[in-house]
Amino acid sequence: TCNGLEGITAHALWAAAGITTINGGTFDGKDNYNGFNVDASEGAIVNINGGEFLPVHSGSLYGEGTILVTGGEFFDDPSARVDDDYTAVQGENGKWTIVRKPDVVKIGEVGYTSLAKAVAAAQNGETIVFVADVEQVDGVIITDKNITIDLNDKTFTVTEGANTNNRNFKVNGTSVVTIKNGTMVAAGEYSTGAYGTLRTEGTANVTLNDVKLYNYRGNGLNVKALSGTIVTIANSEIYSEYGGGVEAAGGNIELTDVKIEQKGMYTAPYNSMAISVNGRGTVTVNSGTYSTECITAEEAGNQGTSHGPWCAGVLNSGGTLIIKGGTFSNDNYGDNALATYARGLLLADTGANIQIEGGVFNAVKAIVDIQNNLGDASRNPSATISGGDFSYDPRISASYASHLITIAAGYEAVEENGRWTVRKPQALVDFEEAIAKGGNVTLSADITLLESVKIEGKTVV
Repeated sequence: TCNGLEGITAHALWAAAGITTINGGTFDGKDNYNGFNVDASEGAIVNINGGEFLPVHSGSLYGEGTILVTGGEFFDDPSARVDDDYTAVQGENGKWTIVRKPDVVKIGEVGYTSLAKAVAAAQNGETIVFVADVEQVDGVIITDKNITIDLNDKTFTVTEGANTNNRNFKVNGTSVVTIKNGTMVAAGEYSTGAYGTLRTEGTANVTLNDVKLYNYRGNGLNVKALSGTIVTIANSEIYSEYGGGVEAAGGNIELTDVKIEQKGMYTAPYNSMAISVNGRGTVTVNSGTYSTECITAEEAGNQGTSHGPWCAGVLNSGGTLIIKGGTFSNDNYGDNALATYARGLLLADTGANIQIEGGVFNAVKAIVDIQNNLGDASRNPSATISGGDFSYDPRISASYASHLITIAAGYEAVEENGRWTVRKPQALVDFEEAIAKGGNVTLSADITLLESVKIEGKTVV
């Protein structure tokens, strides 16, 4: 038992310097006016693992030093000094006891009460596995690590969006990270924050597989890849309110079997696309479904614009959008009343390079909207089409400069039953198939070859 002296300023324990560890015992400051159970001076460290700390007038724990509580019983709330892995709980008798928080993730058999501590402890090649849903104010930064995050069918929610650290994950440096099997939520509303679920910096390489991403914040992308980084997304779903789906802001993003659904618009159409490219980044789409809501006239007016957002596009800092497959749609496809408020399914602004090799395109209005907002004739945008199925003649721009949309050499645009297809001429297809089989080949029409035909191991007449 440690007692303070009654009637004077005296503490049960005063740590002036060094390290003091308390594993048990009773501490009584005798309720002196300016006395405490434990007083730690600046520079001193007191670790409290157990013990009973009786009522005092001025409070149980005091001082500019470090007092770290992981155990014990207190008559005053010790929460301000409790270790992050623990919490103070008040019982019916009025006493506060210290209990360890439950684990939320683990590495192997080792549990951690916070995701940030697990990330800090993780070694290259290790996997962090969620064992519970996690909700926290700030996101987690991963720097120079080669690790896997297995969400394990759990949900990771970040509730604030005040700065770039408040994405669920910011991955930077030389990190190589896989995030899989679960849900991430960037909680908020139209006016809260500008950041979503993932941001990559440095030379980070991130793979997202079998995840669902939800972003409810304005003016912020669900996934943003900065210059020098690579993000590969497969078998996943991405839902965004206002702030947009994915953006290659100088980085590279590849999408395979991904669903992106963009609803609403934040102040301007370019803020709210399912897919966007700028800073000379690149997005490659192999397959999946991608949609953007075409807003009403009233909504467009409230946002100070005359049209709704594009589904995908390249902004005026330039970049490349390669579409090999997938379905691209305005949500309101077929609603002609909204056609006035659409400018096209795909935006090609200054310095844009759009390559369409396949896919299905359902637009309220035109397929490609050619623009050059910077007026730089040396960086005219372009769109080259060598495949795809379209609801609208893909050769006609929504705005102007249709001559900057080209059908690739050796291909043709054909209208059939109200839809347009870009394909190789049938005569060329027949010729290529006949050459591959060998034997007698008869041309059904004039054809133009882009390169010489190579014949090996076959007799062709």
